[in-house]
Amino acid sequence: MIIKTGSENPTKVEALKEVMKDYFPDSTVIGIAVAVPRIVGCQPKSMSDTLCGADYRAKQAFESGGCDLGIGLESGMIGCSKFTKSGYLNALFCSIFDGKNFHIGMSSAFEMPKDTIEIVLEDPTIDLSEALFRAEYTKEERIGYGKGFIHVLTKGRVTRQDFVIQAVQMAMIHLENSEWYLA
Repeated sequence: MIIKTGSENPTKVEALKEVMKDYFPDSTVIGIAVAVPRIVGCQPKSMSDTLCGADYRAKQAFESGGCDLGIGLESGMIGCSKFTKSGYLNALFCSIFDGKNFHIGMSSAFEMPKDTIEIVLEDPTIDLSEALFRAEYTKEERIGYGKGFIHVLTKGRVTRQDFVIQAVQMAMIHLENSEWYLA
């Protein structure tokens, strides 16, 4: 089983390979990272933008050729000002493209600190990782390439890799049960 992902983030690639071994235990799972440019800016600021980014990455990965599935993973902000202190939740979306259909999943979501959200909204050239660094929540400039800020917030209980695995598992529901989702 050859799977390509439209991300070169090592945390995402390793999580993807790990979870796919569970779904395809009789196959050797080969995960290949494909550089795909962002189409939704440095930091997606809506569910729609985040899903568009994930779909685009999945399709570009698939269309690079030589694979069974293309997978797009995009982390983004979801506006919900009425229910949160910062106005946003953060979640990771997974889009799996099989050459014909997209299969969508999402991780659980969590609220980012308000000052971090404000930094992102004020400067469209930065992402949440850089905002967290600027707000001095982390000394890692690219915390999303490691255990992620969720690891800090949960005191080590949840990692960014856990988020990726969860989003991929949710997208696989549609792929594994496609007869229930006929158009």
